[in-house]
Amino acid sequence: DRYSQRSNELEVKAITTLANLIFYHTDDPWGVFTIGGTISNLYGAKIGLERVLPGAMRTGLGAERIVGICSQASHYSNQTVAGWLGIGTENLIEIP
Repeated sequence: DRYSQRSNELEVKAITTLANLIFYHTDDPWGVFTIGGTISNLYGAKIGLERVLPGAMRTGLGAERIVGICSQASHYSNQTVAGWLGIGTENLIEIP
């Protein structure tokens, strides 16, 4: 417990420092630490999916057709994430 608390304190300090550096939500900064691009994209896509289709975490996508839009220059993991979340790689639209 003492190590996880120290880790949490470090994350809060890092997020606050970064927010102040780029002038982003300086009154109440927040953020998520991840282990890389794939997991970052997974977090972002999951949050977006739940925003577009509330309750998807519990009930799934059902018959809804969900598409993702990204740049062709975006991280390669977008294809993987679309598959993992059940969106489907054919429903990922890559803009040149």
